[in-house]
Amino acid sequence: MIKKINLLFIGFICFAIENVFAKNIMTVVGNTDHIVVLRLVIVYLIFLAIYGERNFAIGVAFVLGLAFDIINLEIIGIYMAILPAIVYLATKFMRYLPEYMATVSTVCFFSIVLLEFIIFISFRLMGIVQMDLMTFVEKRLVYTMVLNFVTILISSYPFAKISSKWAFSEF
Repeated sequence: MIKKINLLFIGFICFAIENVFAKNIMTVVGNTDHIVVLRLVIVYLIFLAIYGERNFAIGVAFVLGLAFDIINLEIIGIYMAILPAIVYLATKFMRYLPEYMATVSTVCFFSIVLLEFIIFISFRLMGIVQMDLMTFVEKRLVYTMVLNFVTILISSYPFAKISSKWAFSEF
């Protein structure tokens, strides 16, 4: 039980790192008109689902998605629905692939692309974002994916070890 709480706590640490990056670091580096978004939470959740327990990871994704909606968006339900769905799709996709760290990292990369497109389309339909698809790809998606590629390279080994070591504990 304590190990499960620790896994949830690590998820909240990833959530806090994302928020600190978005609020503080982007204002320092934000002299350009490019938008860079760190997606550490989805990387952690996918590694937790693949190397740990899928159902627990989906539950953590629901909780972290709700926290993200409440703290950052004030629109309840977007991340709360999208994060568990992407974690579920990633685990279903990984059933057909070997569980090598490079394969899981690639699935994480494409899951972030999927997350960014879903968020963009949702915000575009609600009228929150006014940019067109090409502007989104040029000013946000490319730079976000470069940052998250580096993030995946740095965090994949620790997340895989933590998930496989702590996920299978007794209740």
